[in-house]
Amino acid sequence: MNHFSVIVLFLSLGCTLSRELHPILPNSNKCFDTYTDVQPINLSSLTKACVESIPEINNCQGLALVSDEIILLACNETDDENVKPLKKGCYRIIKQDGNEGVVCQRFKKRNLCEVIKTPANLVIEVYCDRSARGIVNVRQLKLTR
Repeated sequence: MNHFSVIVLFLSLGCTLSRELHPILPNSNKCFDTYTDVQPINLSSLTKACVESIPEINNCQGLALVSDEIILLACNETDDENVKPLKKGCYRIIKQDGNEGVVCQRFKKRNLCEVIKTPANLVIEVYCDRSARGIVNVRQLKLTR
């Protein structure tokens, strides 16, 4: 391998590792695939979570999840001075027990997707690199003669 190949390889890996997050935008009407993290992904059983107004929470924009959790994206209630802004890609979540918490997007290297994992083990695929859909995980292949 010559020096040029090493530089190209380094640059391509560097671009993959320093990814810019694709945060969920309020009022976008986008829908996202969701699945439980404890079982293999079955494409026929994927559910969707869509950005919508949540009437029970003052019409805040958010994702109402099949796990009875709600990810809040934006609310009109800016009067509360105790609410600190979250870093990019992080969201407030109302958990199954009614308590609030914070969840953040992370890059899942295995399938080249940005995901949010909730306390109830629900995974929301926020963004996937479409070119990654055809990538096979070579470590899982068993070659026979």
